[in-house]
Order: sequence, then C-alpha cells, then structure tokens
Amino acid sequence: MILTTTDTIPGRDVEEILGIVAGSSIMGTTYIRDAISKISDIFGGRAGGYEKDLEKTTSEAVRKLVEQAKEVQADAVIGLKTNIEVVPTKNFGLFVVQCIGTAVKLKGGK
Repeated sequence: MILTTTDTIPGRDVEEILGIVAGSSIMGTTYIRDAISKISDIFGGRAGGYEKDLEKTTSEAVRKLVEQAKEVQADAVIGLKTNIEVVPTKNFGLFVVQCIGTAVKLKGGK
C-alpha cells in the first residue's frame, strides 16, 4: 500500500478515487508519566515514554486507515494527513491521533 501526503504519486496516474479513508487511536496519560514528563521539561530532556506511546498510537491509527483502504481495494492513499489532539480530562489527558486520506486505484495496479 502506497501512502503519501502528496496529491500525486510520481510516475503513476490515478485511475479512480475510491473515497475517504480514516483511522484513529487514543492514548491515555497517567499521573506517573505526567510527573516524569514535567521533570524532563524542567531539565530540558525529552519525554521518551510519551514519544514511544505517541509513535505507537500513530502507527495504530495508520494501520486502521490502511485496513479501510484495503477493504475498498485501494492501491494507494494520497493526501494523507495526521492530526494529534490533546484532550484534557479531570484526572488525566488523552492523546487522540487521527489519520485521513483519499483511497485511490492506480492505473496498472500496485
């Protein structure tokens, strides 16, 4: 499956637009991870735990998008966009990762 943020794929022509596909994933934060992250922020370090969780959450959202694209027999997803939002709640926060793009059939197949 070809995934691209561009609207075209060099050397390939779009034969048919199959529609919009999307995937999302949510990650909750914890008090312990928040405290470690705040300490990292104070001393200028990186919040490695959050980075790994965010990468995992993003990968899950992309996996769901690809699954949807395969269901409509797409060869590629073009115009891929990823949005990450932080939703605060009373006791912790949520990271919401959403991926959206246009599923297409390419001339000559994959």
